[in-house]
Parts: sequence; structure tokens; C-alpha cells
Amino acid sequence: MDSAPDFGTTLPTGKYIVPALAQGLGVLSLFTRDRVMLTTSEIGTALGLSRTGTFRILHTLVAMGYVEKVDERRFRLGPALLTRGFAYLASLDLVEVARPPLELLRDDTGHATQLAVLDGTEILYLARYAARSPLTSNIEVGTRLPAYATAMGRVLLMERPRAEIAALYENATLKSFSAITPTNLTALFDRLSADRARGHVLSHSDFEPGVDSLALPVRDSTGMIVAAISVVGHDWARQDSAALAGMIARARQTSDRISQWLGWQDANALPHTSTENAA
Repeated sequence: MDSAPDFGTTLPTGKYIVPALAQGLGVLSLFTRDRVMLTTSEIGTALGLSRTGTFRILHTLVAMGYVEKVDERRFRLGPALLTRGFAYLASLDLVEVARPPLELLRDDTGHATQLAVLDGTEILYLARYAARSPLTSNIEVGTRLPAYATAMGRVLLMERPRAEIAALYENATLKSFSAITPTNLTALFDRLSADRARGHVLSHSDFEPGVDSLALPVRDSTGMIVAAISVVGHDWARQDSAALAGMIARARQTSDRISQWLGWQDANALPHTSTENAA
């Protein structure tokens, strides 16, 4: 029988603890830099599990890709766990890269700045730098909002193929948040076409009354839009055209700078999107 060292791992107990979930996560926690491979016996002994229970948990983790079977006795962490971990780290890198330019844009404009990515039919806020004024949005990191109805969401959608967008919203109801919210695919495609031609989205109370938003794309090394930034304020419609144009230019500098740090180099070498495939 395999000798199992004391890993110092104790599974939690309690009224609201899900035992199977705790056991599965317990298995994953046993693997370290110094213990890249473990046997069934080592895992079962470390967690106080029966042979049958250990087998079933490992079989489930292998089926989901979180654990990989090396041979008849040994296991190691699987590609699914690593892929999800690297995806999370990549999002943290994006936040760290974007932070200095977004803080500077906030300071230069006096308006809150934000960063979001597309997650299905929603945008997910990864960062927010609040304005130093009493008038500011109450959006927090982790907030999700419908992409089709928001400025950053439209930026994140504007270069996606029509077929992809149609599939995203195949069974979705496009709720109206204002008089100009697109409530069907035809209206959404028209709005995204105009957004794409403009290269940014300027919203005046489009989603929330009294809140204006300017959103621009962040691109990766291939030129694809991977995130969006926004500047959020109030009553921009009252600004003169020169002031508004200046803010758009300043925000574009910021989005370009973040994109360059992600590897994007040539503003004239963006991916070509035909009118047939583009929204």
C-alpha cells in the first residue's frame, strides 16, 4: 500500500457545507509544486475518504478535465483547471495594465472611468475609478449589465459577426431601458453598424436617466476587441462640441494606450469585417 504523508488538510464541516463539493476541492488543494502527482491511496488517506469515495471524486474531476490520469495509480492537475486559472490571471493582467491610464483619464476629465469585458449577453465590470465629485455612478466591480443596452456593451458587440450576435440573443428578450434602447435584432444591428463606423459610443441617458457615458474599445495584439473602457458623467449634452470632441480624443488616447500595452500596434491594421458578416 502507498504511504501517505500528512498533508495537513482537513475538510470543513457544518450545516451548510456540501460534502461532495468540499471533497472535490479538497482533492485539488492537495496538489502543490512539490506534489505534482498523487496516488488514489495518498488522496484518500489525506482527506479521510473511503476507496470508493475517492474513486468517484477522481472519476468526476477527470471527466470535467480538472484532474488528469497519469497511469493506473497516479493523478495530476488537468488542463481545465489550468486553462481557467490562466484566464483569470489574464483578466487580472488586463486590470493592472489599464489602471494607470484609467486613473489618469479620471483625473484629467474629472469623470469616473471604468473597464468591462463581455460575458455572454452581459458586460462584467472589472475595474472602476470613481470621480472626485458627489455626482457619480453607483456601479461596482463585479456588476453585470445587459450588453445591448449599454455603451460599453455596444462597443464590445460592434465588431462581432451578425451570426454570433443572433445566436447570443436567439432566446433573449431585449428589454427597453429608454426610448432609444434597441428591442429587436434589426434595431440592434443598425445601432452597432453606426457604432462601428464611429469607433465609439456616446450615450446620453441611454441606460440610466441623467447618466452620460463615452465608451471605446480595447484591443489585443490581433486587433480584436477584448474589453471596453468608459468615461461616465452627467449632462454632457450641454457641453459645447469642442469640449466634447476633446474628451473623446483624450479617451481614445487612453484606449489606444491600453491596447498598445496588450500588444496592439497598428491602428490601420484592424481586422477587416465585411458588411455581410458584421453586425
